[in-house]
Amino acid sequence: TLVKRLVGKRFSWPTGMDMAADGRSVAILTYGEVVVFNREAKETWTDALKRAPARLVFHGLPQAEALCFSRDGRSIYVASETTAAFVRYDRDAR
Repeated sequence: TLVKRLVGKRFSWPTGMDMAADGRSVAILTYGEVVVFNREAKETWTDALKRAPARLVFHGLPQAEALCFSRDGRSIYVASETTAAFVRYDRDAR
């Protein structure tokens, strides 16, 4: 795809990770995408990480290396090391 060509072999290199305050979601940032793993009640992280993650749309930031959940877990923020811009992904209310 176009995104993989733009980012090249670094597409899937992890650069950041955060866990939502409720402990039910983990977001992982790579140079090419953000993936989110959700854990069901009483499910282990080992089992949750075996499932395919939700993939968010391409963030479009050069050298994206910072990611965090908002305090309420409804948004995910991604920032670049080389620009003052950031991307916010809004999540469905849980």
